[in-house]
Parts: sequence; structure tokens; C-alpha cells
Amino acid sequence: MTAYTQRSEAGDYAGGGRSRTFTNGIATFTLDGTVDGRIEFGASGLRATWNALVVPPTGQSFQVGRTYQADELGDDEHGMLSVGGGGCNHSNGEFTVDKLVADASGQITALALTFEQHCEGADPALRGTIHYFA
Repeated sequence: MTAYTQRSEAGDYAGGGRSRTFTNGIATFTLDGTVDGRIEFGASGLRATWNALVVPPTGQSFQVGRTYQADELGDDEHGMLSVGGGGCNHSNGEFTVDKLVADASGQITALALTFEQHCEGADPALRGTIHYFA
């Protein structure tokens, strides 16, 4: 199953306070990423396009079951997280890798991930899930 869901709280800039669900029947999905690099995910449908960029902390690899604290730039202690259809200038939050399958070269072929992002350091959150053949 491939799907993207988001729940945006009132006042969240990136999601505009709206909830959305993209599934195979109404959207197209892309995923490009490696276990020790970055994940770029895209969902397009419902007259909207959403993208997610997720990167582990510098020098680390993605690990199943781990929750990463994140911001938009990433460093040795924080992963990088940037989710949006419009975008914000700075974001922080966290993401958890629930499932990760890769081929022999390390290219990700299946992914389940949850995230929470705060735009511009504000309290309202954009929360969501990414399921790509997971």
C-alpha cells in the first residue's frame, strides 16, 4: 500500500489547518533515497503536491524504530525534515522510521515513516504518515 496522510492543526502554516489523505487511486507517488543518505518523497493528487525531504543526522544511517529530532538544516545531532506543499522558511520537529526495506545497493524500496513538523518554531503542528509499498 502506498499512501500519504497529514493532519494540520489550526495555525500551522505548511498544512493550512487541513487534513488530507492521498492514496493509490487518487494520487501518484515518488520515492528516491538510500539507507545512509536522504529520502525524497512526493505525493501528487487532489490538485495538490506534497513533498518531504528526510535526512538522518550527519554521518548516520536510517534505523528502523528510531525517532530522530529534526530541523530544516540537520547536523550531527539532528536529522533534517522539511514537509510541505507551500513551505515555510524554517521548520523543526521529529520523525520515526517504522519500516525500511532496501535493495542490495542501499536504495530504499519500501518505507513507513511518521513525522511531526512545526513551521517557524510555532506550536501548531503538521503531523503525518508516509507509506510507500509498506
